[in-house]
Amino acid sequence: MNLDIITSHYVKNYTVVPTPSFVKWDLSNSNPLGMPFMLQYHQSGENLKKVLSKLNFEQRMGLTKEVAKLILRLQSQKSTSCSILSSYTYAEESIMIFQKELLNRHVMGAEHEIDLSEARKQTTLQFIIDLCEHMKGQERHDSPDQHWIWDGFTSLAADMHSRGMIPDVDYFYFTHLALHPAHILVDRVDDKSVEIKCVFGWEHGLFAPQYMSCCPPTWL
Repeated sequence: MNLDIITSHYVKNYTVVPTPSFVKWDLSNSNPLGMPFMLQYHQSGENLKKVLSKLNFEQRMGLTKEVAKLILRLQSQKSTSCSILSSYTYAEESIMIFQKELLNRHVMGAEHEIDLSEARKQTTLQFIIDLCEHMKGQERHDSPDQHWIWDGFTSLAADMHSRGMIPDVDYFYFTHLALHPAHILVDRVDDKSVEIKCVFGWEHGLFAPQYMSCCPPTWL
């Protein structure tokens, strides 16, 4: 929940991507509800998951263009490391300063922990190597006879780097790793166009290697 709130604030402050606004939130258990909560202002639009199958060809084409614009707008924000937004402070009354923390492993599944350390400059190759080393350690614990696979991925990454396929000077671009229809509200303007009204799920937002941020949603 904390990542969702912080990242939503970042997107609202630094891009023109429509995101929810918060009325109030409390991440502690010492509130009248007795649990963490966040309250958002009402957002207009229809959930794309419910209407996607009802769109005609022209509307789907229009939606594809809107999603492409959204991805490019997110990519306008970049970082020198693969990182998430961990916190923010106010420099002045209305100026928010955001802090980043290095994401040196990303394990799929909510039951796994995301390991964070202080943000530093990082190359795409180093991120891949760190990720492979972490996964190798996990495999040693979960599947002792398969951990060697990650040595192969490390060698593959090094070979791609030597061929210029993984540049050292590349940035990490902001992206939404769960840009699913369920996280998007739209307005069917007419029979030929669809407008994106709001995007949710910003706990999945981070600065990722370019090859991840350029990947279009499979549902398009």
